[in-house]
Amino acid sequence: MKDFVNAVTCSGEELKRETAKDLLGEMDGILREMEAQVSMISDALYRGRSLVENGNNKEPCEAPPMVITMQEQRDTAERLLQEIIKIREVLW
Repeated sequence: MKDFVNAVTCSGEELKRETAKDLLGEMDGILREMEAQVSMISDALYRGRSLVENGNNKEPCEAPPMVITMQEQRDTAERLLQEIIKIREVLW
């Protein structure tokens, strides 16, 4: 069986593998941006105020366990989905 962990491309460069921590960090950033965008759309359509906190002012802190991060991301995605459903109802 070939070792694809440290695979080398045709150019001779070693491929950097993303870690679960990297992926969770990227997903967290994506969800935060989605939350801000959905909130702005909701504000424009029916709410008239913002419920999204400014996440840019957060100080770095110790990373929670991966399971906690994943649960928080799931909850955020679920909250965003419910807000998007409300937006769809307002538009139709």
